Amino acid sequence: MNDITIIGAGITAIAIAKLHPGKTILIVEKSRGVGGRIATRRLGDTWIDHGAENIKGEDTLFQSYNPKFSASQWIKSLAADLQIKKECRVEKIVETSEGLEVWDDQKQLVCKTKEVIITAPAPQAKEILENSGFMADFLNAVEYWPSVQFMVLLDQEINTDEQSFYFVKKRPQPNLYHFEVKPEYLSDFLKLEKDEIKARFISELKLENITDSHAHKWRYSTVKNTISKSYQHTFKEHQILLAGDYFIGDDVNAAIESAKNL
Repeated sequence: MNDITIIGAGITAIAIAKLHPGKTILIVEKSRGVGGRIATRRLGDTWIDHGAENIKGEDTLFQSYNPKFSASQWIKSLAADLQIKKECRVEKIVETSEGLEVWDDQKQLVCKTKEVIITAPAPQAKEILENSGFMADFLNAVEYWPSVQFMVLLDQEINTDEQSFYFVKKRPQPNLYHFEVKPEYLSDFLKLEKDEIKARFISELKLENITDSHAHKWRYSTVKNTISKSYQHTFKEHQILLAGDYFIGDDVNAAIESAKNL
């Protein structure tokens, strides 16, 4: 039996695990990688960070961060010594006389544990809690800004039009462009598949001689409305806790502070 099972493998989960040395901890992640919104995309022989920004702060976790390397490399190095079960979507938590059971969406038992900490975005946390028989309507107050992004590596520089549906997010090097869809156009772009998003940008920008490109949609990109950190302990009597940036703010530091608040 685990001492702690953490749902979600973002920076919050990693911070929690680092704060509990000596504990038997399993992190369960629905995707193929770790880091959550701390993400990097490789384009050609280079890379671009396109998730959480402003990776800096006073916490000791930041001591190993080097902006010369990708954010994904940093987060993977932090998680290297942790036990993580990937590509496993948690559906519910079941209370038993011996503790808690974590079940996945394939109706399979993931693990038995003494305590569960849910670090997934608020809508996903709410779904797990309600599947487990708990009322979690307070999480409806949490809101996120979505984001639709397009990254492209070209063999030449291009002219961009800030009057269009996008703005240039950043240009890490001359021929590497990182675009983001403006808020007023997001609802239309969120309906599109990634290939359709790429096609819209390629057509609008009249791109040719593309070395590599990628489109990405974040439904929970940045926290818009937070809730009180006191809600992290709502289900403490059931040995279930909540953590994530949405209790404190909208960045990596907020995520780490929520881990410390447990």
